[in-house]
Amino acid sequence: MSEFEHAEKVPVHLEGVTKRFGDLVAVNRLTLTIAAGKITTLLGPSGCGKTTTLRMLAGFYVPEEGEVYIGDERVTDLPPYKRPTRTVFQNYALFPHMTVFENIAFGLRIKKLPKDEIREKVEAVMELVGLTGLGERAPGQLSGGQQQRVALARALVLQPKVLLLDEPLSNLDAKLRVQMRDEIRSLQQRVGITTIYVTHDQAEAMSISDEVAIMHDGRLQQVGPPQEIYLRPATTFVADFIGRANFIDGQVLDVNDEAVTLKFFDFTSTIPQNDYAVQAGDDAILIIRPEAIHLMESGDGFPGKVERATYLGSSVEYVVNVAGQSIAAVDYESYRRRIFHEGEDVVIRFDRDGFHLLKKDETTDQRA
Repeated sequence: MSEFEHAEKVPVHLEGVTKRFGDLVAVNRLTLTIAAGKITTLLGPSGCGKTTTLRMLAGFYVPEEGEVYIGDERVTDLPPYKRPTRTVFQNYALFPHMTVFENIAFGLRIKKLPKDEIREKVEAVMELVGLTGLGERAPGQLSGGQQQRVALARALVLQPKVLLLDEPLSNLDAKLRVQMRDEIRSLQQRVGITTIYVTHDQAEAMSISDEVAIMHDGRLQQVGPPQEIYLRPATTFVADFIGRANFIDGQVLDVNDEAVTLKFFDFTSTIPQNDYAVQAGDDAILIIRPEAIHLMESGDGFPGKVERATYLGSSVEYVVNVAGQSIAAVDYESYRRRIFHEGEDVVIRFDRDGFHLLKKDETTDQRA
């Protein structure tokens, strides 16, 4: 077993951190705990504060307010070289005049380790990331995926407690991005190092993470496992940013332990209770994912008219006008059912397990 597998597992905690650049508040009183030995992704649109947060963890930025902890150690004011962290940058930052071996060994040589120990460590980490036999090549002779592995190896060889990844796949083509995200996930699970990953790519975040932290305008919107983020978004911004969603305004008529009765689309309907924080009389937003909406020729449901039908082979995407509102639906089993066309009258039915309900207020009504 490699010495780089089963690293020391430590949590990371930010307590009320704020970072300003002039009048711009890039990160606003952020409190976040990152689980030990897991991979947590900071996700959000450009300018949301995710990269600034990563740089505060790395020590490149010092917050004006708040504290940063790695394990039990307060590191708020420590410079990068004194922190038990290593960062893999978007552009890899490899030394073009050095070989793969020399790039990976650079940090160990700065520490003045014995040559034999350096060689042993570099060869072990090269095997771990799949670079065996490429030690004498220059970075320019490598593919994008191989350069990414060199950057990972250079960080891991120093055996940090925390690995920081700043949009590491953004320079790769789509197919290689999928391959490398799977490799990073597998590598992180083998090594067991606490990892913080920054991206604006929702699919990347959902596939690679144990937990996802959604940021918007410098604030934390929600943190949790990918499935929870998708199925139970805390705000309409989260629901709109992660995947696609329909937002239907309604009014809560009645609430009990079993169900919530709503008025929407000028109809009255009930949905299963799922600990929704609503009361009778509340204005609410009903969130329904497109894949939870089914089209039928007739039957019980809401009448509508197909505005658009887009055949994509593995699925059909519809837009249906229901009571004056355009509703998105996706059929992933179109090979089993008839395909509806623009202008056709249909009935839409909602999957009862595909609802999510939020009380409408200034916090929830912020969409991407």
